[in-house]
Amino acid sequence: MSGLLGCFTVISLLLHVVSAEKTDPENLKITQVVRVGDLVTRIAVDKPVGPRAEVLIIFVIDEVEYSSTGTRYNDSNYVFECSFSFSLMCCDKSISILFLAKEGDLVLFIGEALLQFKYMDERAVAVVGASEMEKGAFLRVSCGTLKQIEIEGKYCFDYNSPCYIKKSGTGPETKWCTQIENERGSDNETVAQCTFGVAPFKEIPSEFGAAFVLIDSSTLYLTYKLDEPLIEVLAVDPNDGSLLSNNTDHRCKRLNSNFYNCTVNVDIPEHKNSVNFIVVVLTAEGYTESSSTYSYESFQLQVEYLMDGAVYLSWTVEQPGKYDVFVTKGYNFHDVKFHQAVLCENGITGSGMIICHAYFIHLENGDVVAVQRRGSPDVMAVYISFPDNRV
Repeated sequence: MSGLLGCFTVISLLLHVVSAEKTDPENLKITQVVRVGDLVTRIAVDKPVGPRAEVLIIFVIDEVEYSSTGTRYNDSNYVFECSFSFSLMCCDKSISILFLAKEGDLVLFIGEALLQFKYMDERAVAVVGASEMEKGAFLRVSCGTLKQIEIEGKYCFDYNSPCYIKKSGTGPETKWCTQIENERGSDNETVAQCTFGVAPFKEIPSEFGAAFVLIDSSTLYLTYKLDEPLIEVLAVDPNDGSLLSNNTDHRCKRLNSNFYNCTVNVDIPEHKNSVNFIVVVLTAEGYTESSSTYSYESFQLQVEYLMDGAVYLSWTVEQPGKYDVFVTKGYNFHDVKFHQAVLCENGITGSGMIICHAYFIHLENGDVVAVQRRGSPDVMAVYISFPDNRV
Protein backbone atom coordinates (compact mmCIF):
# COMPACT_ATOMS: atom_id res chain seq x y z
CA MET A 1 0.00 0.00 0.00
CA SER A 2 2.96 2.33 0.57
CA GLY A 3 3.46 3.00 -3.15
CA LEU A 4 -0.03 4.41 -3.48
CA LEU A 5 0.06 6.34 -0.22
CA GLY A 6 3.24 8.09 -1.31
CA CYS A 7 1.20 9.78 -4.05
CA PHE A 8 -1.13 11.45 -1.60
CA THR A 9 0.24 14.58 0.02
CA VAL A 10 -3.28 15.21 1.33
CA ILE A 11 -3.11 12.32 3.79
CA SER A 12 0.47 12.61 4.98
CA LEU A 13 -0.63 14.48 8.12
CA LEU A 14 -3.20 11.78 8.83
CA LEU A 15 -0.54 9.11 8.70
CA HIS A 16 1.58 11.14 11.09
CA VAL A 17 -1.32 11.28 13.57
CA VAL A 18 -1.86 7.53 13.22
CA SER A 19 1.82 6.93 14.00
CA ALA A 20 1.64 9.20 17.04
CA GLU A 21 -1.38 7.37 18.40
CA LYS A 22 0.37 4.03 17.83
CA THR A 23 -2.89 2.67 16.39
CA ASP A 24 -2.98 0.89 13.04
CA PRO A 25 -6.06 1.56 10.90
CA GLU A 26 -8.12 -1.48 9.97
CA ASN A 27 -7.97 -2.55 6.34
CA LEU A 28 -11.16 -2.87 4.34
CA LYS A 29 -11.99 -3.67 0.71
CA ILE A 30 -13.67 -1.46 -1.83
CA THR A 31 -16.36 -3.78 -3.21
CA GLN A 32 -18.36 -1.57 -5.55
CA VAL A 33 -17.99 1.65 -7.55
CA VAL A 34 -21.30 2.91 -8.92
CA ARG A 35 -21.96 5.61 -11.45
CA VAL A 36 -25.10 7.35 -10.15
CA GLY A 37 -25.08 10.38 -12.42
CA ASP A 38 -22.72 12.69 -14.25
CA LEU A 39 -21.45 14.22 -10.99
CA VAL A 40 -22.10 11.52 -8.36
CA THR A 41 -20.11 8.35 -7.67
CA ARG A 42 -21.06 5.81 -5.01
CA ILE A 43 -18.46 3.68 -3.19
CA ALA A 44 -19.29 0.52 -1.21
CA VAL A 45 -16.95 -1.21 1.25
CA ASP A 46 -17.02 -4.60 2.99
CA LYS A 47 -17.02 -3.38 6.61
CA PRO A 48 -19.14 -0.87 8.54
CA VAL A 49 -17.09 2.21 9.36
CA GLY A 50 -19.25 3.41 12.26
CA PRO A 51 -21.89 6.13 12.38
CA ARG A 52 -19.54 8.85 13.71
CA ALA A 53 -16.69 8.32 11.28
CA GLU A 54 -15.91 10.91 8.64
CA VAL A 55 -15.08 9.51 5.22
CA LEU A 56 -12.59 10.91 2.70
CA ILE A 57 -12.38 9.42 -0.80
CA ILE A 58 -9.36 10.27 -2.94
CA PHE A 59 -8.99 9.50 -6.65
CA VAL A 60 -5.69 9.67 -8.57
CA ILE A 61 -6.15 9.99 -12.34
CA ASP A 62 -3.20 10.70 -14.60
CA GLU A 63 -1.18 11.67 -11.49
CA VAL A 64 -3.79 14.26 -10.48
CA GLU A 65 -5.46 13.97 -7.05
CA TYR A 66 -9.18 14.56 -6.56
CA SER A 67 -10.52 14.40 -3.00
CA SER A 68 -14.14 14.37 -1.90
CA THR A 69 -16.08 13.88 1.32
CA GLY A 70 -18.08 10.66 1.40
CA THR A 71 -21.67 11.02 2.64
CA ARG A 72 -23.68 8.01 3.79
CA TYR A 73 -26.18 6.70 1.27
CA ASN A 74 -29.49 5.88 3.01
CA ASP A 75 -27.71 6.16 6.40
CA SER A 76 -25.60 3.16 5.51
CA ASN A 77 -22.20 2.62 7.11
CA TYR A 78 -21.13 0.57 4.05
CA VAL A 79 -22.11 2.81 1.11
CA PHE A 80 -20.95 6.40 0.54
CA GLU A 81 -21.56 8.98 -2.16
CA CYS A 82 -19.13 11.64 -3.29
CA SER A 83 -19.27 14.53 -5.73
CA PHE A 84 -17.05 13.15 -8.44
CA SER A 85 -17.61 12.73 -12.15
CA PHE A 86 -17.45 9.10 -13.18
CA SER A 87 -16.67 10.19 -16.75
CA LEU A 88 -13.17 11.18 -15.60
CA MET A 89 -12.47 7.52 -14.79
CA CYS A 90 -13.72 5.96 -18.01
CA CYS A 91 -12.26 4.05 -19.67
CA ASP A 92 -9.33 1.61 -19.83
CA LYS A 93 -6.89 3.74 -17.85
CA SER A 94 -5.47 3.01 -14.40
CA ILE A 95 -7.36 4.78 -11.60
CA SER A 96 -6.29 4.71 -7.95
CA ILE A 97 -8.95 5.05 -5.26
CA LEU A 98 -8.17 5.52 -1.56
CA PHE A 99 -10.92 5.24 1.05
CA LEU A 100 -10.27 6.72 4.54
CA ALA A 101 -12.59 6.73 7.56
CA LYS A 102 -11.56 8.68 10.67
CA GLU A 103 -12.86 10.12 13.92
CA GLY A 104 -11.14 13.37 14.75
CA ASP A 105 -7.44 12.80 14.08
CA LEU A 106 -7.67 9.02 14.37
CA VAL A 107 -7.81 7.01 11.13
CA LEU A 108 -10.03 3.96 11.75
CA PHE A 109 -10.26 2.30 8.32
CA ILE A 110 -8.33 2.45 5.10
CA GLY A 111 -8.78 0.70 1.77
CA GLU A 112 -7.45 1.09 -1.73
CA ALA A 113 -8.02 -0.15 -5.26
CA LEU A 114 -6.23 0.21 -8.58
CA LEU A 115 -8.80 -0.23 -11.35
CA GLN A 116 -9.32 0.04 -15.09
CA PHE A 117 -12.96 0.88 -15.69
CA LYS A 118 -14.80 -0.53 -18.69
CA TYR A 119 -17.28 1.16 -21.00
CA MET A 120 -20.79 0.13 -19.95
CA ASP A 121 -23.12 0.83 -22.88
CA GLU A 122 -26.65 1.54 -21.63
CA ARG A 123 -27.99 -0.33 -24.68
CA ALA A 124 -26.60 -3.53 -23.12
CA VAL A 125 -29.57 -3.67 -20.70
CA ALA A 126 -33.00 -2.80 -22.07
CA VAL A 127 -36.50 -2.93 -20.59
CA VAL A 128 -38.78 -5.03 -22.81
CA GLY A 129 -42.38 -6.26 -22.78
CA ALA A 130 -43.72 -3.41 -20.64
CA SER A 131 -42.47 -0.20 -19.12
CA GLU A 132 -40.19 -0.36 -16.08
CA MET A 133 -43.10 0.90 -13.95
CA GLU A 134 -45.41 -1.99 -14.92
CA LYS A 135 -45.59 -5.65 -14.05
CA GLY A 136 -44.64 -7.94 -16.91
CA ALA A 137 -41.40 -6.14 -17.76
CA PHE A 138 -38.26 -8.12 -18.59
CA LEU A 139 -34.65 -7.01 -18.90
CA ARG A 140 -32.84 -8.01 -22.08
CA VAL A 141 -29.14 -8.26 -21.22
CA SER A 142 -26.48 -8.32 -23.94
CA CYS A 143 -22.91 -8.61 -22.66
CA GLY A 144 -21.21 -7.25 -25.77
CA THR A 145 -17.50 -6.88 -24.92
CA LEU A 146 -18.08 -7.56 -21.19
CA LYS A 147 -17.40 -11.02 -19.77
CA GLN A 148 -20.45 -10.95 -17.52
CA ILE A 149 -23.24 -8.73 -16.25
CA GLU A 150 -24.88 -9.07 -12.84
CA ILE A 151 -28.33 -7.60 -12.42
CA GLU A 152 -30.88 -8.04 -9.63
CA GLY A 153 -28.96 -11.00 -8.25
CA LYS A 154 -28.79 -12.87 -11.55
CA TYR A 155 -25.85 -13.28 -13.93
CA CYS A 156 -25.58 -13.18 -17.71
CA PHE A 157 -22.31 -14.42 -19.23
CA ASP A 158 -20.93 -13.62 -22.66
CA TYR A 159 -21.23 -17.26 -23.81
CA ASN A 160 -25.03 -17.36 -23.28
CA SER A 161 -25.82 -13.72 -24.04
CA PRO A 162 -28.37 -12.29 -24.64
CA CYS A 163 -30.24 -13.20 -21.45
CA TYR A 164 -33.78 -12.35 -20.40
CA ILE A 165 -34.34 -11.60 -16.72
CA LYS A 166 -37.76 -10.90 -15.24
CA LYS A 167 -37.68 -7.44 -13.69
CA SER A 168 -38.39 -7.49 -9.98
CA GLY A 169 -40.70 -4.76 -8.73
CA THR A 170 -41.81 -1.66 -10.59
CA GLY A 171 -39.14 0.82 -9.52
CA PRO A 172 -37.65 3.15 -12.12
CA GLU A 173 -34.01 2.40 -11.21
CA THR A 174 -32.20 -0.74 -12.33
CA LYS A 175 -28.57 -1.18 -11.32
CA TRP A 176 -26.33 -3.53 -13.27
CA CYS A 177 -22.68 -4.41 -12.70
CA THR A 178 -19.64 -6.07 -14.18
CA GLN A 179 -16.55 -7.27 -12.32
CA ILE A 180 -13.15 -5.61 -12.87
CA GLU A 181 -9.79 -6.60 -11.41
CA ASN A 182 -8.35 -4.78 -8.41
CA GLU A 183 -4.67 -4.68 -9.31
CA ARG A 184 -3.74 -3.79 -5.71
CA GLY A 185 -5.89 -6.49 -4.15
CA SER A 186 -5.17 -10.12 -3.40
CA ASP A 187 -5.14 -12.75 -6.14
CA ASN A 188 -8.26 -12.57 -8.34
CA GLU A 189 -9.79 -9.82 -6.20
CA THR A 190 -12.39 -7.88 -8.13
CA VAL A 191 -14.52 -4.79 -7.67
CA ALA A 192 -18.04 -4.42 -9.07
CA GLN A 193 -18.32 -1.56 -11.55
CA CYS A 194 -22.00 -0.56 -11.71
CA THR A 195 -24.32 1.87 -13.43
CA PHE A 196 -28.02 2.72 -13.53
CA GLY A 197 -28.04 3.44 -17.27
CA VAL A 198 -30.53 1.19 -19.12
CA ALA A 199 -32.43 1.56 -22.38
CA PRO A 200 -36.08 2.38 -21.55
CA PHE A 201 -39.09 0.50 -22.89
CA LYS A 202 -40.18 1.45 -26.40
CA GLU A 203 -43.32 -0.10 -27.87
CA ILE A 204 -43.45 -1.68 -31.34
CA PRO A 205 -45.64 0.45 -33.66
CA SER A 206 -49.09 -0.99 -34.40
CA GLU A 207 -48.19 -1.12 -38.10
CA PHE A 208 -45.98 -4.11 -37.27
CA GLY A 209 -49.17 -6.21 -37.33
CA ALA A 210 -47.97 -9.26 -35.40
CA ALA A 211 -49.93 -12.52 -35.81
CA PHE A 212 -49.04 -15.96 -34.44
CA VAL A 213 -49.43 -19.59 -35.48
CA LEU A 214 -48.56 -22.11 -32.75
CA ILE A 215 -47.85 -25.65 -34.01
CA ASP A 216 -48.00 -28.57 -31.53
CA SER A 217 -47.38 -26.14 -28.65
CA SER A 218 -43.68 -26.12 -29.58
CA THR A 219 -43.14 -24.21 -32.84
CA LEU A 220 -44.24 -20.62 -33.22
CA TYR A 221 -44.67 -18.92 -36.59
CA LEU A 222 -44.71 -15.13 -36.42
CA THR A 223 -45.97 -13.08 -39.33
CA TYR A 224 -45.69 -9.30 -39.53
CA LYS A 225 -46.08 -6.39 -41.94
CA LEU A 226 -42.89 -4.40 -41.39
CA ASP A 227 -39.53 -5.64 -42.68
CA GLU A 228 -37.57 -6.18 -39.46
CA PRO A 229 -34.38 -8.23 -39.98
CA LEU A 230 -33.77 -9.30 -36.35
CA ILE A 231 -36.51 -10.46 -33.99
CA GLU A 232 -36.57 -12.41 -30.72
CA VAL A 233 -39.68 -13.95 -29.13
CA LEU A 234 -40.36 -14.97 -25.52
CA ALA A 235 -43.24 -17.15 -24.35
CA VAL A 236 -44.42 -15.92 -20.94
CA ASP A 237 -46.98 -17.23 -18.44
CA PRO A 238 -49.65 -14.49 -18.21
CA ASN A 239 -50.46 -15.42 -14.60
CA ASP A 240 -47.07 -15.22 -12.87
CA GLY A 241 -44.98 -13.63 -15.63
CA SER A 242 -42.46 -16.48 -15.72
CA LEU A 243 -40.68 -17.58 -18.87
CA LEU A 244 -42.22 -20.64 -20.58
CA SER A 245 -39.51 -20.89 -23.22
CA ASN A 246 -36.73 -23.09 -21.86
CA ASN A 247 -34.68 -22.70 -25.00
CA THR A 248 -32.02 -20.02 -24.50
CA ASP A 249 -32.08 -19.18 -28.21
CA HIS A 250 -35.00 -16.80 -28.64
CA ARG A 251 -34.02 -15.64 -32.13
CA CYS A 252 -36.86 -15.94 -34.65
CA LYS A 253 -35.42 -17.39 -37.87
CA ARG A 254 -36.71 -15.90 -41.09
CA LEU A 255 -38.33 -18.45 -43.38
CA ASN A 256 -38.04 -16.59 -46.65
CA SER A 257 -36.28 -13.34 -47.43
CA ASN A 258 -39.23 -12.33 -49.61
CA PHE A 259 -41.88 -12.76 -46.90
CA TYR A 260 -42.47 -11.15 -43.53
CA ASN A 261 -42.36 -14.19 -41.27
CA CYS A 262 -40.07 -16.16 -38.97
CA THR A 263 -40.16 -19.20 -36.69
CA VAL A 264 -38.88 -19.91 -33.18
CA ASN A 265 -39.02 -22.90 -30.82
CA VAL A 266 -41.12 -22.44 -27.68
CA ASP A 267 -42.33 -24.73 -24.90
CA ILE A 268 -46.00 -24.25 -24.00
CA PRO A 269 -47.43 -26.66 -21.38
CA GLU A 270 -50.51 -28.50 -22.62
CA HIS A 271 -52.67 -27.21 -19.76
CA LYS A 272 -52.07 -23.56 -20.69
CA ASN A 273 -55.15 -21.98 -22.26
CA SER A 274 -53.43 -18.66 -22.81
CA VAL A 275 -49.89 -17.38 -23.18
CA ASN A 276 -48.20 -14.02 -23.70
CA PHE A 277 -45.63 -13.58 -26.44
CA ILE A 278 -43.09 -10.80 -26.00
CA VAL A 279 -41.74 -9.77 -29.39
CA VAL A 280 -38.42 -7.89 -29.34
CA VAL A 281 -37.26 -6.06 -32.45
CA LEU A 282 -33.49 -5.58 -32.62
CA THR A 283 -31.22 -3.14 -34.38
CA ALA A 284 -28.77 -4.35 -36.99
CA GLU A 285 -26.11 -4.28 -34.23
CA GLY A 286 -28.17 -6.64 -32.06
CA TYR A 287 -29.40 -4.13 -29.48
CA THR A 288 -33.05 -3.67 -28.51
CA GLU A 289 -35.03 -1.35 -30.76
CA SER A 290 -38.59 -1.90 -29.47
CA SER A 291 -40.83 -4.57 -27.95
CA SER A 292 -44.46 -5.40 -27.18
CA THR A 293 -46.44 -8.06 -25.33
CA TYR A 294 -49.19 -9.89 -27.21
CA SER A 295 -51.89 -12.09 -25.64
CA TYR A 296 -52.51 -15.44 -27.31
CA GLU A 297 -55.25 -18.01 -26.67
CA SER A 298 -53.79 -21.51 -27.04
CA PHE A 299 -57.05 -23.50 -26.65
CA GLN A 300 -55.41 -26.70 -25.30
CA LEU A 301 -55.78 -28.12 -28.79
CA GLN A 302 -55.88 -31.95 -28.85
CA VAL A 303 -56.06 -34.46 -31.71
CA GLU A 304 -57.24 -38.05 -31.55
CA TYR A 305 -56.32 -40.28 -34.49
CA LEU A 306 -59.15 -42.42 -35.84
CA MET A 307 -59.13 -45.03 -38.60
CA ASP A 308 -58.88 -44.42 -42.34
CA GLY A 309 -57.24 -41.00 -42.20
CA ALA A 310 -59.80 -39.52 -39.84
CA VAL A 311 -59.14 -37.35 -36.80
CA TYR A 312 -61.18 -35.95 -33.94
CA LEU A 313 -60.12 -32.46 -32.91
CA SER A 314 -61.02 -30.85 -29.58
CA TRP A 315 -60.13 -27.61 -27.88
CA THR A 316 -61.34 -25.53 -24.93
CA VAL A 317 -62.23 -21.86 -24.76
CA GLU A 318 -63.28 -19.47 -22.00
CA GLN A 319 -66.04 -17.67 -23.93
CA PRO A 320 -68.52 -18.90 -26.58
CA GLY A 321 -67.79 -17.86 -30.14
CA LYS A 322 -67.35 -18.84 -33.77
CA TYR A 323 -64.20 -20.62 -34.94
CA ASP A 324 -62.77 -21.49 -38.32
CA VAL A 325 -61.13 -24.91 -38.54
CA PHE A 326 -59.15 -25.67 -41.68
CA VAL A 327 -56.69 -28.18 -43.07
CA THR A 328 -53.67 -27.22 -45.15
CA LYS A 329 -50.82 -29.15 -46.70
CA GLY A 330 -47.81 -28.40 -44.55
CA TYR A 331 -47.65 -24.84 -43.29
CA ASN A 332 -49.04 -23.14 -46.39
CA PHE A 333 -52.07 -21.57 -44.73
CA HIS A 334 -53.11 -19.94 -48.00
CA ASP A 335 -53.77 -23.34 -49.61
CA VAL A 336 -56.77 -24.71 -47.69
CA LYS A 337 -57.83 -28.33 -48.39
CA PHE A 338 -60.82 -28.51 -46.03
CA HIS A 339 -62.70 -25.99 -43.92
CA GLN A 340 -65.35 -26.05 -41.18
CA ALA A 341 -67.09 -23.28 -39.29
CA VAL A 342 -67.68 -24.28 -35.66
CA LEU A 343 -69.89 -22.53 -33.12
CA CYS A 344 -68.56 -23.13 -29.60
CA GLU A 345 -71.33 -22.59 -27.06
CA ASN A 346 -72.11 -25.90 -25.32
CA GLY A 347 -70.22 -28.53 -23.35
CA ILE A 348 -69.07 -26.50 -20.36
CA THR A 349 -66.62 -28.41 -18.15
CA GLY A 350 -66.39 -28.41 -14.37
CA SER A 351 -63.76 -25.67 -14.59
CA GLY A 352 -66.13 -23.42 -16.53
CA MET A 353 -64.40 -23.94 -19.90
CA ILE A 354 -66.30 -24.68 -23.12
CA ILE A 355 -65.32 -27.79 -25.11
CA CYS A 356 -65.28 -27.42 -28.90
CA HIS A 357 -64.80 -30.22 -31.41
CA ALA A 358 -64.58 -31.07 -35.11
CA TYR A 359 -64.06 -34.18 -37.26
CA PHE A 360 -62.05 -34.50 -40.46
CA ILE A 361 -61.61 -37.44 -42.83
CA HIS A 362 -59.34 -38.08 -45.82
CA LEU A 363 -56.35 -36.56 -44.07
CA GLU A 364 -52.73 -37.45 -44.82
CA ASN A 365 -49.44 -37.35 -42.99
CA GLY A 366 -47.99 -33.85 -43.24
CA ASP A 367 -51.36 -32.11 -43.17
CA VAL A 368 -51.83 -29.34 -40.61
CA VAL A 369 -55.16 -28.81 -38.85
CA ALA A 370 -55.58 -25.24 -37.59
CA VAL A 371 -58.10 -23.45 -35.38
CA GLN A 372 -58.74 -19.71 -35.50
CA ARG A 373 -61.22 -17.61 -33.55
CA ARG A 374 -63.36 -15.64 -35.99
CA GLY A 375 -61.89 -12.13 -36.26
CA SER A 376 -58.58 -12.99 -34.59
CA PRO A 377 -55.26 -13.08 -36.48
CA ASP A 378 -53.87 -15.84 -34.24
CA VAL A 379 -53.92 -19.54 -35.12
CA MET A 380 -53.46 -22.72 -33.06
CA ALA A 381 -52.50 -25.75 -35.13
CA VAL A 382 -51.40 -29.37 -34.92
CA TYR A 383 -49.22 -31.34 -37.34
CA ILE A 384 -50.83 -34.60 -38.51
CA SER A 385 -48.75 -37.77 -38.17
CA PHE A 386 -50.76 -40.98 -38.08
CA PRO A 387 -49.46 -43.87 -35.93
CA ASP A 388 -47.72 -46.55 -37.97
CA ASN A 389 -48.25 -44.39 -41.06
CA ARG A 390 -51.85 -45.63 -41.25
CA VAL A 391 -53.99 -43.27 -43.35
